[in-house]
Amino acid sequence: MLTIRAERTLAAGDGVKWITREREAASFLRQLNLGQGVDTERISANYTNGVLSVTIPVSEKAKPRKIAVEQSDASTPASTAGDRVEPVEQ
Repeated sequence: MLTIRAERTLAAGDGVKWITREREAASFLRQLNLGQGVDTERISANYTNGVLSVTIPVSEKAKPRKIAVEQSDASTPASTAGDRVEPVEQ
C-alpha cells in the first residue's frame, strides 16, 4: 500500500488582504494498492514546481520476457517443414 499525504497552506503576506481565493487551505490523503510485481525498493518521488511525480518500477520477475521455442523434426507436419519458429513473448 502506497500512501500519499499532503497539506496545502496559504501564505499570507504582510499587509495583504484577500478579496477571494481560488484555492483553500486543505489536506488530502491518497492510498494506492500496488499489488504484486512492483519493485518497492526502487520507488522514488520528486516534487518540483508544485507537481509530485512518483515512479513505481516493475520488478524484473514481472516483466515480459521472450523464450525460444524449439522445433523437433520428428513431429513436424510436411506442410510446415520450412516454417520459421519465432520466440514467444511470455
